[in-house]
Amino acid sequence: VVIVNLVRIASVALVLFLLKLLRANCSSSLSVLSWGGLRGGLSIALSLSIPTSYGEGWIVTSTYVLVVFSILVQGSTMGLFLRRRQHALPEQSA
Repeated sequence: VVIVNLVRIASVALVLFLLKLLRANCSSSLSVLSWGGLRGGLSIALSLSIPTSYGEGWIVTSTYVLVVFSILVQGSTMGLFLRRRQHALPEQSA
């Protein structure tokens, strides 16, 4: 689970870095995109498409474990994550 989240952060950071190179005024949040990113259906579909000869069983099982963790833990804590992040940001004057 930890490795998957670290890889997700790295891949999102790479995309955001490339986006900033193309658009200098683009602002985004790596932490929010990494914690609340889309997951689930595509991961399961990809794991089910792997032939049995390549070890489909353990790949499907680990994919389901990661998706369930992602939905239950990360999905249910997104509101708390955003509230804590909002309190940590400096006040912006309107």
